[in-house]
Amino acid sequence: MKKELYHTNFAVAVSWCNNALVLCNNIPNIDDSIWDNFEPIVNLEYEPEYDEEGEEIKPKCPECGAELSQYGPNMECPECGYCDEPVEIYQWYITDCSKFDVEYLTNAFGLIFTYSDLLDCYILCVTHFGTGWSYVDWYTTNEIAKRELGEKK
Repeated sequence: MKKELYHTNFAVAVSWCNNALVLCNNIPNIDDSIWDNFEPIVNLEYEPEYDEEGEEIKPKCPECGAELSQYGPNMECPECGYCDEPVEIYQWYITDCSKFDVEYLTNAFGLIFTYSDLLDCYILCVTHFGTGWSYVDWYTTNEIAKRELGEKK
């Protein structure tokens, strides 16, 4: 069954659990653990396929056919190095998110998080810049979070 996606904006997505955010763009320079601690990436538009035993068929590399693996915020091929549209992170926000908050925001909104061992907290990774968050198109599986651009929670 195909999941339904609803239009929202990035401000609504980020504020859905009412977590505190503190900008900390130097975290990649002071804590290498963030590169190893990314939460599983969720693409809300991707519908997984399953084999006869009900096991999910993992995405394959279009170049060599190997199974893609997550490295940081990207899905890459361990065999040939292929990476489809690498994710660039422009802003890093320290949060007070719990594990439950992170799992919900990742699965319902497709937000990207990593964990800082140094700070012992989750970091929200923002993949855009230069536009107010209320005006960044976003999607969600949460029908209650439907919003137009510019609308607040």
